[in-house]
Amino acid sequence: MLVSVTWRVPVDQALPLGWSKTSVPLVACDDIAKEFGYVPAKTGTAGESTKCQPPAPVSEKLTDAQIGTSLTGTIWAISRSSTFRTSGDLRPFWIVRGRIVNHYDRDLESATVRLFFYQKGGEKKHEDTIETAVFEVTDIPAGEARGFSRDVQLMIPDDFDFTWTIWSATVRVEK
Repeated sequence: MLVSVTWRVPVDQALPLGWSKTSVPLVACDDIAKEFGYVPAKTGTAGESTKCQPPAPVSEKLTDAQIGTSLTGTIWAISRSSTFRTSGDLRPFWIVRGRIVNHYDRDLESATVRLFFYQKGGEKKHEDTIETAVFEVTDIPAGEARGFSRDVQLMIPDDFDFTWTIWSATVRVEK
């Protein structure tokens, strides 16, 4: 069965290996879907055009309100690591350990945690921040908790205060 496919390639996008601007193989949309993750807009028959569209998103971001009501967590410990670098970013490594609990009704794909460090005893205001760290915790099932331990590079004093927040989160979209 021959099916023509509407396929627009942006000028700055590279074509798949073996294709050229003048010679693009005419294949059914199903063949394109397998290779590039596109899905057919409708099923074509001989002599009928089948247009392809990008796949539906597989995740969506939670709003700040959803994060505030659906996710809780604890930072258990921040301790200096024995890991070090000999070149590049020479800030010491610190180990951050904690847990995030997902009270949302869907599995979390990822949650971005942001830490803010301050001088001990100082005010915990944005302008007094001496260092920040950002990392992701992935795959947190609905109604469950996920523990984490991350190495982060920080230039902070041994005696410090900190605050933290779940900065953003994405959930898996049901197919």
